[in-house]
Amino acid sequence: MIRLYIIDDHFLIFEGFCASFDLATADFKVVGGSLTICEALIKIKTTDVDIIILDLFIRQENPVINYKKIQSAFPTIPIVILSQEDCLLWKVEIYRLGVKAYLSKEESKSVMIETLHRVAAGEIVIPGNINCLLYKGHDSTPGLQDVQDYMDTIILLSKGNDAKDISGILKQSQSSIEKKLQKIRQCFHVRTNAELIYKVTIRQNPHLFS
Repeated sequence: MIRLYIIDDHFLIFEGFCASFDLATADFKVVGGSLTICEALIKIKTTDVDIIILDLFIRQENPVINYKKIQSAFPTIPIVILSQEDCLLWKVEIYRLGVKAYLSKEESKSVMIETLHRVAAGEIVIPGNINCLLYKGHDSTPGLQDVQDYMDTIILLSKGNDAKDISGILKQSQSSIEKKLQKIRQCFHVRTNAELIYKVTIRQNPHLFS
């Protein structure tokens, strides 16, 4: 039995999620939930939990601060983000902090169940639109450091830097940066850097660029 604890400030979503997973499979049980981070910090201490499911935006509070509060208080419990936010930059930012999976609230129940099983088994489940940035043909399994390097490039590009500027900031050759941008554009099926910025920063939040 995989015990889930849900933190989400939208009561109807919270109730619906609880109901669907109580009925979806005998492998899962919702053992508790909170509408605020403060409440969760208190209640989880007295509850046996296998996975914490956290909404990315709770009451317009900073998601990074919220995540770090939960992670710091319960470092041994894996955290899964459940959110309507589909911005790629937010996903990468949260994976940098150590999240185990990132699920859309629009995701199918079967995908949610599979993902939670994998997290319970100790896996990190990376979405396809992040995986596509990983190097192909590596002898070793590529990791989030590869993704972070690519996303640092995109973030700098979105701030108005060109390949030469990014080269100086990241201390990499300009040709390396240009090749990286070409790969990223191919990955996201766009032709220009302007199209790339728009595609990966849809519904972007200014916290990422502070």
